[in-house]
Amino acid sequence: MVQSHCETLLLMLVLPIVAGPLFVCLPVNSGTVLFDLQVEGVTHNGILQRDVIEPNLSGAVWLHQQWRRTPLLDMMFIWNTE
Repeated sequence: MVQSHCETLLLMLVLPIVAGPLFVCLPVNSGTVLFDLQVEGVTHNGILQRDVIEPNLSGAVWLHQQWRRTPLLDMMFIWNTE
């Protein structure tokens, strides 16, 4: 029983170390590109549901917009869809 807890703890420590860099280096997917286009439309005096159709809740676009407006967060993660 103690050995299984040690194995579980070891797995929980090793997995983020191995999978972390792979997760950070993932390419930009289509959802991120779509949110960037929606944020660009909203910031240029567009209306979210009229100019760009957003089938999900609009809060995700607002969060993405705040992320893009914060230069420190945007510089920490260098990916760009432009």
